[in-house]
Amino acid sequence: MNDSKVEMTSRIYDCIVVGAGPGGLQAAIHLARFNRGVMIFDRGGGSTRSAIHLENYLGLLSTSGQDLIDTGIMQAKKFGVRVERKVITRVVSNDDSFDVCTKDMNFKARFVIVSSGAEEKLPSIKNLNNFFGRSFFTCVSCDGYRCVGKKVLVAGDSIVAARVALAMKQMYTEDVSLVMAGVSLPDDYVAALAKEKIEVVDGVVEELIGDKTMGGARLQNGRIIACELLMSSFGYKLNDDFLSELPLERDITGFEILTNSVNESSLTGLYVLGGLQQQENRQAIIAAGQGAVAAIDINRRILES
Repeated sequence: MNDSKVEMTSRIYDCIVVGAGPGGLQAAIHLARFNRGVMIFDRGGGSTRSAIHLENYLGLLSTSGQDLIDTGIMQAKKFGVRVERKVITRVVSNDDSFDVCTKDMNFKARFVIVSSGAEEKLPSIKNLNNFFGRSFFTCVSCDGYRCVGKKVLVAGDSIVAARVALAMKQMYTEDVSLVMAGVSLPDDYVAALAKEKIEVVDGVVEELIGDKTMGGARLQNGRIIACELLMSSFGYKLNDDFLSELPLERDITGFEILTNSVNESSLTGLYVLGGLQQQENRQAIIAAGQGAVAAIDINRRILES
């Protein structure tokens, strides 16, 4: 970074929020209604925006992720939140504040909330985009209900995919198949899958068959497995490169960020929400709740300072 070309803003915000997902937006709205100075950075995209169906969010019978985020941004702006479409490149911790940096500007804040989320790792499958979010899914909690009574294929590259297949069979449908390439499962999983009559196929999905309706998946070896929906399980990547300079405590694998009961990381003043946290369920409504909790705690600390 060439510091001579970086503009440092003079205002110190009470809180800067990185990421305009449900968690970040809820936190921004809460803090703005406490009359705190808040800025939120929205890089665009994100897993919530790509969701076509949100049906388990309290108060909404059904909506798209894009509509949820658009409405949240309007709410935040209504209460005076500054919203910027910029990409954050780094966050620097000072004694009593943070520098939040883009490629050409530095902003200061007393507190930072990070809600930049995670990205699902999508396999390279021909025609995937034709079905994404409609009959190609990546989240059992989000879209499993749409698989009720359907012929489902689970595809993945780890033992997690086997767990997904077993969960799908127990909750949603009797007709589940599992395809994985070169993955050796423990004996107890092999037995459990056999007991549930889940066919396990060694292979790689190369192409999804169908036009508007999925009819099957073609493997690299030419075999076609009939299915109406595909549940993908290939892991995910955290959107946290801009935090690389910070000494944040992470889980035993060094991957997800550890937080306390109010969603504060090991670095005082920096809160982490949603998909970056060590947690099982990455749900929009859970992230929103985390945002509210973090905002209330930040406001309490400002009042006590």
